[in-house]
Amino acid sequence: MIVRLANKITDQFEKESFISHELREHYVYALTTMIERTLSIASIVVLSLIINEFVPSIIFLLAFFSLRRHTGGYHAKYFWQCYVDSLVIYIGVLFLSHVITGYMGIVYVCLIIALIYICIIGTVNHPNMAMEYSELVTSKKAARHMALLQFGLILIMAVMGVNKRYIGMISMAVILSAALMLIAKIKKQEVQCNETG
Repeated sequence: MIVRLANKITDQFEKESFISHELREHYVYALTTMIERTLSIASIVVLSLIINEFVPSIIFLLAFFSLRRHTGGYHAKYFWQCYVDSLVIYIGVLFLSHVITGYMGIVYVCLIIALIYICIIGTVNHPNMAMEYSELVTSKKAARHMALLQFGLILIMAVMGVNKRYIGMISMAVILSAALMLIAKIKKQEVQCNETG
């Protein structure tokens, strides 16, 4: 259904001469990805409003997606799997966010391990991304910077006495990003590339 919608939109773009026929497949893929991501995020935001968890959810989404776009990691084969996985993970994160405030020491240990992992690996080059060497180098650098930036933010928030739940949400975003990288490596969802291509 989503691919069909992306095809219809692309057909209209091509008919109106906004795009050339040669770029059609790129636009279909880009539109499909945008529609799927929008649907997932919109569902999470609506759910967060229904269960009165909007602020923690937005904090988590901002932290997670700003890091995930650089780190890459596990991807489900089909959109419906990704959609269900996203909602289940989101609900799990919300549940844990209430529990972990009493165990921040464990959270910080997990956060340090995740941070070290992200700084060592940087980015998992998933087949859907299929980055070239120069793009991969740039992405790894951005992933490391974003992870360190979020860690710095967590430290500042902890020193300032910000609500532990908010600190936990950012921490879980970093931990989840590292976990998805590890799962992708275990499942061999990685494209290897070298300096020549």
